[in-house]
Amino acid sequence: MTKCLWISFFINGITEEELRRIRNNPIKGIRGNIELNDNRISLYVAQVGKCGISGVKLAPRQMHVHHKVMWSETKDDSYRNLIIIHPLIHRMVHATNSETIRKIMKQF
Repeated sequence: MTKCLWISFFINGITEEELRRIRNNPIKGIRGNIELNDNRISLYVAQVGKCGISGVKLAPRQMHVHHKVMWSETKDDSYRNLIIIHPLIHRMVHATNSETIRKIMKQF
């Protein structure tokens, strides 16, 4: 069974090395729980390692986990409330200054 999972990850464009890097570098601290870390692995595979907004391929070290509904309001780390995005996209999502948003958009 493990071999079949590995083959499906490879077919989907996700390598065992990418998964190993994600597993070996969990989100830690007060917000780093098992649910969040499990869901970031699942999302990386489901999104084929791509930003959920721009479609840019992300290395495991680049991916940011964004809460669709703010964590500070819900403490919700469920799969349906998360999306993997590029770090610059994450900055843009939270930006309030229009000049910052314009600069980031130029990079895509």
